[in-house]
Parts: sequence; structure tokens; C-alpha cells
Amino acid sequence: MQQLVKWGLFAALALLFLCTPYLRGLFFDTDFYLMEVSLILLFLITALWMIRKNQQYGHLIYLIVFFIPLTHVLSLLGAETPMGALDNLFRWLTYAILFIMLIWLRQIDHNDKVEKLLPIVFNATGVWISFFSLAGFWNWIVFKDIVLSGRLAGPLQYPNTFATIICAFWLYALVYLAKKEIKVFTTLFFSLPLVAYGVCFFLSYSRGAMVVFPVAWFIGVLLLKGKEQIQYLAFTVFSLVASLLVFQKMTAAGSENVDDVGLLAFVVASILVMVLVLLTQRIVKNSSFMKETKKPLIRFVLPGFILLVGLLTLLDFKNQGLLYQAMPESLQQRITDINLGTSSVLGRTNMYMDAFAVSKEAPVFGFGGEGWRVVYPAHQELPYYSNEVHNGYLEILLNTGWLGLIVFIGVIGFLVVKILIRIKREQEDDSDSTIAVASLVSLSIILMHAFIDFDFSFGTVWFIVFWLIAIAVPLQSKDTNPAFQYSRFLIALIAVCVGIVGVYSGRILFAQNTISALTSEVDVEAAQPILEKAVKLNPYHTEYAMNLAKVYATKYTQSQQSEWKSKAEATLNSIEQLEPKASEVLYKIGNVYLFMNDWVKADQYFQKAWEQDHFNVHFYDASIQVNAQVAFQLAKQNQKDQAAALAGKALDKYKDYVSRIEPFKEEAIPDKRPLDLNTYTYFYLGQANIILGNYADSLEQLKLVTDPSITLEVQALMIIAYEKLGQNSVAIELTQKLQAQSPNYKQLLDDYRARLLK
Repeated sequence: MQQLVKWGLFAALALLFLCTPYLRGLFFDTDFYLMEVSLILLFLITALWMIRKNQQYGHLIYLIVFFIPLTHVLSLLGAETPMGALDNLFRWLTYAILFIMLIWLRQIDHNDKVEKLLPIVFNATGVWISFFSLAGFWNWIVFKDIVLSGRLAGPLQYPNTFATIICAFWLYALVYLAKKEIKVFTTLFFSLPLVAYGVCFFLSYSRGAMVVFPVAWFIGVLLLKGKEQIQYLAFTVFSLVASLLVFQKMTAAGSENVDDVGLLAFVVASILVMVLVLLTQRIVKNSSFMKETKKPLIRFVLPGFILLVGLLTLLDFKNQGLLYQAMPESLQQRITDINLGTSSVLGRTNMYMDAFAVSKEAPVFGFGGEGWRVVYPAHQELPYYSNEVHNGYLEILLNTGWLGLIVFIGVIGFLVVKILIRIKREQEDDSDSTIAVASLVSLSIILMHAFIDFDFSFGTVWFIVFWLIAIAVPLQSKDTNPAFQYSRFLIALIAVCVGIVGVYSGRILFAQNTISALTSEVDVEAAQPILEKAVKLNPYHTEYAMNLAKVYATKYTQSQQSEWKSKAEATLNSIEQLEPKASEVLYKIGNVYLFMNDWVKADQYFQKAWEQDHFNVHFYDASIQVNAQVAFQLAKQNQKDQAAALAGKALDKYKDYVSRIEPFKEEAIPDKRPLDLNTYTYFYLGQANIILGNYADSLEQLKLVTDPSITLEVQALMIIAYEKLGQNSVAIELTQKLQAQSPNYKQLLDDYRARLLK
């Protein structure tokens, strides 16, 4: 029974691990829910078996990983978006139980077969990702956004993170191949994707990965010794040179198609590298002059030489020397762009400064998951757009506060130290430490690159991280003191906590599946029960509730029954209570009120949205248009004072736009927001100025309207303005033009005069 449980659990975890990258890297929570529920069920089944059989395998010390999801529980206390906070809590609990199950697998495996198979599964994932991505680059398969702006993004749909995980697989394979004892088939399997890894890396054009990859690679040189160092260096040279040559051939053929030369180069290079790896292993193994030495300083000779070569290479790149000139032009440009003055670096610097400023508002427990998206617009001093902070550690700081960041660094640091201890012990015992070294080197590039991008937002990245840690951390012997092993009570307690989360995760998954039944053709009567069920299952999802409020609002406008308006308002109030600082949510609430012809409430919410985000021009558009339109209706009813007040309110909002937004229009700002008002807004501004008698200002704004669908209305307003300014000849000329365009021109003019000039 134990063997059945062991191999059943291993097969399930391996299959899930292989699949996660294909699900857009588990970046989106909608993709994560099924994976989350599946792992929770696996954990509960395994825990029940352990309790029933009184299996006490495990290490109390590794339960430290549960401290990270605990910080996400605490962040719920002040979460700006409860749904985002819950999603992050569920994610981190999933990562933790994945790690614990992998540790259990290793512990109940008496012949270490699982430990030997975990690297195989890891490399298999890297093989299919790299080959799948290249197939997408060559248009052999269709996968959305696998190539973005000429950059290979892989199944993760983001080039920078894709490059990072490709480098993690690449480094792992390079170190693993340096094992003292390795079978021929294993060598072939790990050397097969070396060229594919390199080509994918270069095709991603990731400057950040280009910077951190040499550092992570050098860590591998420092951790290895003797023959392992020599092999590691040789395998790197083989794969790097071959990858560059293939990359040059492929890019010469163009990104749209692959010609026979590019494909042949890839196949030949892959086979050649496999052969060279096999030969190098044989030569190094049988070479007497490469015998291991007990002198500790010898192992630092090669790193010192490599460091010198690395410095010379940097100087060559900086001065565009021989090595630089030998690179393909596309890579030359990316290398040249690696400096602190690029727009990408400046943009991240602005975000980081804003992130630290924002964190002061919730320094202990943070804002909960997705908190940055909600709160950053109210603090930014430049009009940039970024729902991700582009720094994994700052993201954790904002989500869980300084407490969460300290716990996170402490837990990950503790696990890294445990791996280092294993490496040191194995090297002192003259046993093979390459599995642990490979994991640590692979981990290092992920942990370093997260300082400059949002890699931590991808579930696949954390599956990789905890898979690597589970491979490499040391396990205590089977006769460990019972005080350091699990008890039935402890397993049961963990299972209960995980089960509670599983119930909520299941409800969220069912709610998502319920919503998926909706289509654009569904009428309000059919949509109402579906949305009500989804909101009942998941009351924290503002989008579900917003769509339900729209259904109620539609039924109100159709029937004018106050019952439906009350339901819509109650739903909108609950949405606001969930995310009172989310500007986009407040804006959508305002639009629902506008749909119900409650323009007072609509403008109130547009103003609330604007207070949370001064750089969103849509909020200016909405506020200006609603006030100007109502002013027009009041003017028609001869309510001059009220019309003038609202027209003045619209113009005040425009003046704020001019003073606050227009100065940034000519500035070069990374990830700059759109800053131009909607063309309809200028039409309504022109209308408001006529109500107030500002005819010259009205003409200036009406001349900015470019939408052909309202050309006649614009010309009619301009005629009125010219007449009031005494420019009758211009007015007559424009009237004749209007007459030629519309036979009903006189009725249009008379209607405007009657409404605006009473």
C-alpha cells in the first residue's frame, strides 16, 4: 500500500508540474484555481493515509514554509482587495503543501528512487517548454502571445520571466551533467535541450536575464570543484557557442518562418553538443592529471581565471570590441541598452520609489494581495501605468508588510542555508554534491532576477522554486528522534487548516465555472440566476457583483420598478465596501448609476474615482461629460442657474486637467498613460462654454473635435459662437457649409439656439 501511495502521489505531482507552464505560467488566478484544488485534494488524501497508517515520516523543521501563508492570513486584516488577498493566501498555501508533499515522498522512499526521479521530471519540463516555445516561434503551433514584439515569450507570455526559467533549467542541466557517476542515457537526456535552452534565452532578448545569468553561472563555478568545474565550463562553452551560431542562422531567416538552413543548424548543433558532452565526460573521468586534490585553494584557481576573463569581456562589450562585433546585431543592440539610463530602468526606479512610499501606509501587515494595483495610482507622481511593481520582494512587502517580507526572506534563506550545509557535508565526505549544487545555482538566478521583475507573480516560478528546494534540502535519517517527527495530531491539524482553505477554494472554482456558462448573447433574465449563484459562491469577486448590478440596473430601466433599483444600489454598496479605494471599481459603479439616469450619484462616484487616481483621463472625461450633458438638459428647461452651475463644474474639471495633466504630455515617461481627452469631451466643453457665454473658449474646444459622427452638431455650435462674437461673415459661410451637408440644418440650429440661448 505504501508503494502505491508513493508512486501515485509522485505521478500526480509530476504530471501537475509538467502542466503548469502551459497554463500561462499560472500567472492568472483563473488558471490557478483548478491546480490549487487538485493539490489540496492530494494533500488531504495523503494526510489521511498517514494518520490512518500512523506514518510519522517528515521533518518538523520544514513546516517553516507555512509561516509564509500565515503572513498572508494576517494581511487580510487590512486588505485593499479581499479577493486579491485571498488569492495570494491560497497560492502560498498551495506552494507550501507542494513542498511538504515532495518532502514526504523523499522521506518514505527507502531506496532514494524518488530523489533520482525528481531531477528527471524537472529536466523533462524544461525540455518540453524549450521545444514547445521554439515550435511556436516557427509558427508550427498556435499559442497566444508565445512571441511578443519579436521576442520569444514561451507559454508564460512574458519574455523576461520566460528567459529566467529557461536559464534555471539550463544551469541545472549544466551542473547536473558534471555528476561523478552518470549513465549514458541520462547524459543524452540532460544534454538534449542545451542548445534549445540557449536559443530560447537569446530569442527572449531579456536584458535583465543577460545580467544575472553570468552571476548565477559563476556561483556554480564556486560551488563545484576539480573535475566538476572543468566539465561545467566545457559544457557551458559548447552550448553557448552552438546556441549563438544557431540563433544567428535562425534570425537571419526571419522570425516569421524557419528555413532549412536554420532548422538543420539547430538539429546538427544539438546532436554535436550531445556528442561533445559524452566525450568530455569520458576524457575528464579517465584523465589522471585531473585527479582531485585535498588543497582547498586549488578549487578557486579556475573561478579566478574566469572572473578575469569576465571582466575583459565586459570591457570588450563596453567598448564594442571584437567579441561585441562578433555578436548578432539584435543582441548587440540589447547589450548596448544595458545601462542605468534606459527607459526601462528609469521606469522601474519610479515604481520602486512609489512602492516604498506606499508601504508606509501599511508597514506591518501590508495591503493584501494585489494591493499595489489598488493603491499606487493615489501616490504616483508621474503618469505611468503598471499593475505590477516589477520587483518580487517589493511585491511581498506591499502584500504582507515588513513582517511578511522578513518572514519570507527568513524562510527562503533558511532553506538555502540547509542546501549549503548539505553541499558542504557531501563535499567533505567526498560524495557527489552536484544535485544540491544544481538546485542552488538554478534557484539563484530566479531569486536574483526577481529584484528587477515580477517573476514571483507566476505560479510556475514557485512550483520550480519549491521543486528545486525539495530536491536539494537534506533529510534526517529514518531513526530521527520522535520529538522532531510529525505526530498524528499535527498532521490532522494541518489537514484541517488545509481543508478549510480547500472549501473556500472549491467555492471560488465553482463560481468561476458558473460564470463561464455566460455568453454575450445571454439576456438579463437568463443571466440573473447565474450571476446571483456566482456572487453567493464568491462574494468577494467585484466583477461578478458588478455584472449582477448591471443586470438589476437593466431590469430597472426596462420596468422602472424601484425594487430593481434598490437591488442594484445594494449590490453596488457591497462592491464599494469591498474595494473602497479601487478607482476603476468606483468608476464602474458611477457608470451603473449613469445607466439608471442617476447623474448625481454617477458624478459622485466619478469624483471618488478621480480622488484615488488623478492621472486617469477617463475619469476627467466622465465627470466633464455628465455635468455638461445635464447642464444642457437644464438649459433646455430654462433652469439657467442650475445649468450654469453644472457647466461651470465641467469647466473647473477641465481646468484641473489642463494644469495637472497637460504638462506631462510632452515628457518621455516609461509606460506612459494615455493623456488625451476623448473627442466627445471637447464637444461637451464647447457646449458648456456657450451656456456660460464663453464663446471664444467654446470655439477653441470645438475645433479640437475630430469625430465625424458629430460634425453637424459641432458646426451648429460654432455658428452660434461666431454669431455671438459678431463674426457674422464667418457664421454665414459656415451656415452655407452646414446647409450643403444637411437638409435639416435650420432645425438643428434653431434647436440649439432654443436650448442654449434662452
